[in-house]
Formats: sequence, structure tokens, C-alpha cells
Amino acid sequence: MLPKKGYLIPRARNIDYLPSVWNTISKNHPEMLKIHGIKFNCDVLFFEDGKGIWIYEQKEWNKIAQHLLRYFIHHPNYFSRIHRDQLKTGQALEKAVLTFLEQLKTGNFTLTKSIKSLFYLQKLWFKYDRINTLPWFVGAEALKDYLYLELEKLNIPRVKIVRLFLPRTLSLTTQEELARYKSALAVKSGKNKKKLARNLSDKFGWIPFGYDGPLYWDNQYFEDTLTSLEVKNKKWLKSKIDKILLENFELAKEQKNTINEYELNKYRRLINTVQTLITTADERKSVHFRIHYAVDLLLRNISKQTQLTLKELKYLDLVEINLLTKKKKMNILKDLARKRINNVIFVNSKNGKILEVIIGKKAKQHLSKYTEKISKANEVKGIVGSVGSKSILKGRIRRMLTAAEASKMKKGEILLTAMTSPDFVPAMRKAAAVVTDEGGLTCHAAIVSRELGISSIIGTRIATSIFKDGDLVELDTNKGIVKKI
Repeated sequence: MLPKKGYLIPRARNIDYLPSVWNTISKNHPEMLKIHGIKFNCDVLFFEDGKGIWIYEQKEWNKIAQHLLRYFIHHPNYFSRIHRDQLKTGQALEKAVLTFLEQLKTGNFTLTKSIKSLFYLQKLWFKYDRINTLPWFVGAEALKDYLYLELEKLNIPRVKIVRLFLPRTLSLTTQEELARYKSALAVKSGKNKKKLARNLSDKFGWIPFGYDGPLYWDNQYFEDTLTSLEVKNKKWLKSKIDKILLENFELAKEQKNTINEYELNKYRRLINTVQTLITTADERKSVHFRIHYAVDLLLRNISKQTQLTLKELKYLDLVEINLLTKKKKMNILKDLARKRINNVIFVNSKNGKILEVIIGKKAKQHLSKYTEKISKANEVKGIVGSVGSKSILKGRIRRMLTAAEASKMKKGEILLTAMTSPDFVPAMRKAAAVVTDEGGLTCHAAIVSRELGISSIIGTRIATSIFKDGDLVELDTNKGIVKKI
């Protein structure tokens, strides 16, 4: 992204108004001062052509990043406390959401009860987000950049630094893969396939859902997956399990050798902090995506009881949705939702509250004050997830927002998507490289790319908004940059 001077666009993604607007409210809430000693003064969020665009003042972003970097370096207890609270709260919320989902699937939710439940889920979402959003969203990159500079002074190859930052905790996509193979073995030992599939769905079904879905790995998805693995013998399944566990063991060994070789003990705590911040992305998804799925189910239920479609409900906030209990307001709210869907939306929030929501021409005027059109940018920067045979390569973009488009992929193209999942692997096998909006060093795209021996630049945040099918681009894995040529 090439924003106008003084502004930063850290994220632009295809997304609906609700629940993504919760992000805007969370980061400037006064509670942030108590937890992190700092907060954003305000948040600006635009919706244009189905994309959510977050905009921050560069000066304020840098101020918060440097504040958090000082905390990471000089206050060892800060992040250990944050992560401990995050894990404790996250585990409790996961259980609460799973219980709620069971009630939702089996219970009779009236309109009033459904709306009340949305407020309950929003409360859970905020409670968790405020614990970790600033160190993860702003501080992590500042700490990684600091460590890159420090470690490169010691002449450590960048590939080794990337490997050093990898967490030894298995990523959620790898955990899912491991659980899938173990469950397939259990089926061969006579265990109930339907029960195993249900357990897999409860634990991992939310992974592809994101903010808006609709993809969710339900019981049937995993039952079909286990059925497809029945043709594999026990030896093959055990080799897959052993491979995952061995790779994790080898990584730990490699990191220990690098630390000893370059005498990095004084950096060990900060390296561990980076590793934990990377796993935080998965941990956040585990809570947030489950809540997003529950929100989606509630909105579908509300849609059946009102005159509004699911899409229309996703362009109202909860205060407005609460007005649906008054039938006289229903047509007014429907018209409002339609206007938001078909126009640019400007959302400004401060101190944990939405100050104004502007739509149409005035919103466009606000947008033009902040940034150039996203389509005019010609490069993005992300995280180097893997390095293939060449550190710099050129190729044509194949933009693929869902795995259903995998058949369009041609050998040697560069796969561009928001994030990958196991369904993307056939397309990834044909790709010369992979570029994603989302993800960190342990995301599915980075892991599979390393296994395939191809380059990947992940976590660019806005690449799918910048590049289109057929664009000729250059990937530089030395700098983590993808640019149009």
C-alpha cells in the first residue's frame, strides 16, 4: 500500500460490516490503557466495494509500536502476564461458545432471545480482544523488525532468522492435520467414525470461517475426510503423523543449534516472545472465529423471523438490530442496510464507542482525504513464510478467493489468496509461489509452501486488493516484498 503521507492502511479485506466493526471499537477502548498503558485515540474504518479498509495515523501507529517495543524489551513480566491472561480467558470463552452453539442448534431461539444472545457474544468478543489485540496487531511487527536488525548485525542468514522465529507449538492447521490422521487410525481400530468426525468439527470446524463464512467444516465434512482416508493403510497414516512430529523436533534442534552457534542467549527471551506472538494469531482465531460462526447462526435465525436478509442484517450494528423487535422500525432498518451495502461507509470511533457512521458521497469525500485508491498501489510487504530455490522470482498472479477456483490454477503461476486451507493444496502444488493477506510464520500457507519447496510471502494484509489475475509481479523473499512490474 502506498498511502498519502501521514497515514497507514494495515489491513484491507473482503468483509461485511458486522462483526468486523467490533475491531474498530475495541482498539480505542479506555480499558486498553489499564492493560497496555496506551490505546489508539480513534479508529477509522471504511467499507468500499465489499472491502473493509482500516486507516491509522502513521505517527500514532509508530508511537504505540515503540511503546509496546519498550514494554517487550524492558518489562519482561508484561507479555508473560498478557499471554497468561489470554490463554486463561480464551479457554473459558471457547467452552462457553461451544456450549452456546449446542444450545443454538437444539434450542428454540425467539427474536428477542437471539438479539440478546448477540449482545452476549459481543461482550465475550470484546473481553478477549482487549487482552491481546495491541501487542499482536501493532507490537509484533515492531519486535520482529528490531530483532531482524539485531540478528543481521551478527551475519546470521535471513533464512535462519525466519526459522528461529518459528514457534515450536504446532499451528492450528497442523494440529488439524495431525488430528485427522490420528482419527483415521482410530477408525481402522474400530472407533466410531461419526463421533470422531463430530469431535474434529467441534475443535477445528471454524478454521475456514473467518469473519463472514459461509464455509464451515461440519460433521459431514470430516466424516467424508475420514472416509477418503480409509483407503490408506496404517503404515501410511503413521508415517504422516511421524513426519509432523519429527519436523517439530528437528525445528527445536535447529533453533537450539543456531542460538548456540551465534551465542544468542541474551536474545532468547525476545525470540520466545516473537514465537508466542505468532501463535497468538492462531489463538485469537480459535476464539474469534467460533464467535463469528455463532453470530452468523443467530443472524440467520433473526432473518427467518424478520423481513431482512442475512446480508442486510450484516450491515446493521447491534443497537440497530435490537430495534427489530419493534415492527414499525423494520422497513426503516431494511432501507438503511441496503444503503450501506450499496455505498461507501465511513465509521469513526473513539473511547470504545462509534461516533458516526456516514454513507454515500460524504463517506467518499472522507476516504479521499486519507488515502489514494487502493488499486493505484503497486507493491505490498509481508512476512517471508518460506524461501524456494530463488530468493527473487517473477510470475503471473492467479487470484483465488476460494478453493473452489483451484481448477483455474496453471503450473508456474503465483497463487494469491486471503488465506489457504487444506482445500487449497492441489492449487499450491502447481504454484511457483504463494502470497496471502492473512497468516504468520506458522499458518497453513507458510507450512505447506516450505514442504513444497516454494517461496511464500504471507500476512501482506492487502495483496488481494492490490493485484488481479494476470498481473506480472516480482517476489523478493530477501525483503518480503511483492511488486507489480
